[in-house]
Amino acid sequence: MTSFGDLIEKDLGSRDQLYKARFLHYQQAETNTSIREGWFYRDDDRQGVRTADDVFDIYERSVGGNSTFLLNIPPNRDGKFSQKDVDVLREVGKRIRETYSTNLLDAAIDAPKALLDNDDETFIEYTEPIVFTLPKSITLNRLMLQEAVAKRSERVEEHAVDAWINGMWQEIARATNIGYKRILRFQDVTTSRLRLRILQSRLTPAISSVGAYHYSSRPPQLSIRKDRAGKVTIVPKPQGFAWKGDADAAARLSLGCKIYYTVDGSEPTVHSQLYTVPFELDRGTVKAIAVLNGQMGPIAIEPVGLTKACWMVTAVSSEVKGNEANRVWIPISILIGAAKRR
Repeated sequence: MTSFGDLIEKDLGSRDQLYKARFLHYQQAETNTSIREGWFYRDDDRQGVRTADDVFDIYERSVGGNSTFLLNIPPNRDGKFSQKDVDVLREVGKRIRETYSTNLLDAAIDAPKALLDNDDETFIEYTEPIVFTLPKSITLNRLMLQEAVAKRSERVEEHAVDAWINGMWQEIARATNIGYKRILRFQDVTTSRLRLRILQSRLTPAISSVGAYHYSSRPPQLSIRKDRAGKVTIVPKPQGFAWKGDADAAARLSLGCKIYYTVDGSEPTVHSQLYTVPFELDRGTVKAIAVLNGQMGPIAIEPVGLTKACWMVTAVSSEVKGNEANRVWIPISILIGAAKRR
């Protein structure tokens, strides 16, 4: 049995590397991560759990990046999945089904049938750009491509997709390999014609499937924070552990996602105050929602205490270098009370 070490070099499969090889061995890429902070269940109060936005993003980038997605879901102390984890998984499954169940190219009037028959065994050999012509315009922001890896292996090294817009071809996406599956993600495009171009390949590529889809972005979950100066900021909720965060959150905010909030404890609606910039608030309860594509996200709630800008330490009983007492925010009322007792 041949043993392979960790394959972590930046260049593992370029032509220069292949020329050096004594033989070729297919080793499937895997994307391994946990739905929780760490590989084991600890609790539901403090342990970070990935959001549905996050897991769906990883799914599209891993499965859609020619990789197998292995998601660790640790059982809790009762031997069951936590309800938090289950809710995330159900939402992710719902998004996958809603997004990828219907191929918008199925209605194409001019396209190779082998690319639209949902059969991995059928394919066409690429010799020239492949054009899909539709009877009417569609709006898409996802394009899925597959090579016939079981019959012809992985051959594509670079490819691009064009859309017919304003009477001319315009490139909407470009990437490197395809392999078993590549999901290209881009902003909404409305067109009646699409074109696939293979820019570089090893031997003649065999394309087995092409699909166009549209993902309807959800409103992001929100996080409410107040800084020492009293400014309240409402932003997409970050992950509770080391991770890149929701890659789609900033894009959604730039595509018409709006945030509404209240400070009197009432439930926020689209008629509440529109959030645009951080605002000052001495104390109260901030509630906020994000709205996108007619959908309303979950309500974020955060009690806001007194502004800490004027707090100061007047005396300490002990402190440790590197963790001085003046780094702690202590309510001034407590300090005044301590001074009176002295």
